[in-house]
Amino acid sequence: MRRYVTMLALALAFSVPAAGSALADSSRTTTTTTTTEPSGRLVITDAQTRSFRVGSDTKVYVAPSDVQLDQFSGRDVKVYIGNDGRVSRITRETTTVHEED
Repeated sequence: MRRYVTMLALALAFSVPAAGSALADSSRTTTTTTTTEPSGRLVITDAQTRSFRVGSDTKVYVAPSDVQLDQFSGRDVKVYIGNDGRVSRITRETTTVHEED
């Protein structure tokens, strides 16, 4: 009888998953999205491919087809990057100067 109880205990120990192993079997994926909004002077690098860079940044961006890139050339801009990593829009940066008396 003792032998059967021991075998039954061992069988149960190996057949019931531990609480920690149930968590290990399920996978969990965490996605982190980093949104950058580069700003600075826009420099067109290739008008045909609509490529440009911003300020002293060496990264080259591609403007969407609905953006008139020429109007931003040489101007201070802010570039908005979507979750897909593409430029979603470009806005002109305005600087407000307050003169004191």
